Amino acid sequence: MNETTEQSRVRAVERGFLARQLLEHPLWYHDVDAAASGFTMDALGTAFDFLGFDEAAKNLRHYRSGKGNELNYSSKEIEEHALIADAEDHNRTQFESKTFVGITSEGKLLSSLKNGQKVKFNDDWKRSFLGQGNEYLKQRNKTADSILKTVDTLWDASTNPGTYLAFGRGEIHSKGNFNARREGDMLYIDGTVTNGFDTKDGDNMFDFHGAQPGAHEARILEAEQARTGNPEAAPFAMQFDRRQDVEAELEYQPGGSLRLLKSKWGKIY
Repeated sequence: MNETTEQSRVRAVERGFLARQLLEHPLWYHDVDAAASGFTMDALGTAFDFLGFDEAAKNLRHYRSGKGNELNYSSKEIEEHALIADAEDHNRTQFESKTFVGITSEGKLLSSLKNGQKVKFNDDWKRSFLGQGNEYLKQRNKTADSILKTVDTLWDASTNPGTYLAFGRGEIHSKGNFNARREGDMLYIDGTVTNGFDTKDGDNMFDFHGAQPGAHEARILEAEQARTGNPEAAPFAMQFDRRQDVEAELEYQPGGSLRLLKSKWGKIY
């Protein structure tokens, strides 16, 4: 049956309305984009496996599960990453060269201990494991330090891609709990240092920023999970717990200052 002019006009209006709805609310785009993004992410995980980036592959699969629950790493998994071990070692040096000799506010009480006196104290140190920057510049020229930090990050990421892809850019937080006792001119310290990712400002989250591979796909998948409730991808917190016992002997100098004679760090557990 031939359409009348009015019927044709109505049908054209209906088609136009439908076209606008599809353009303004393209539900099918969501499905296509999410499927393509999921395929890309899964291919990325396979590439990580092939390259031997075990933690990066593990983290990506957990991210793709959409569960969003915290993931904890064993000491053995963490020790595979030299940058993290270097950050832990840096913090150990800070305890020895600053905390134990009474330079920090937490350690100053050690200088005033009387003979036979005992005290419990704690202190903590943080160290970025990618893009450390420069402590001197950090205090005097923040712009220059920021530029150097960016260069350091690019270098660390390119030379240690497995660590960067697994953990991003964050800090190691080393928290120490100690006992100290003075015997004559000697000071004896023992305690435990606990290392883990710093949780300030969400730095220990597995997520994607614009410069990381998969960032575009991550935004699509997270939005799709929020829209549908189906498991697509969800950021999650990362954490580990590596502890190390320490013993140190120091000698009081004239004026109450302290000199480190020796320190002994036990095995990490």
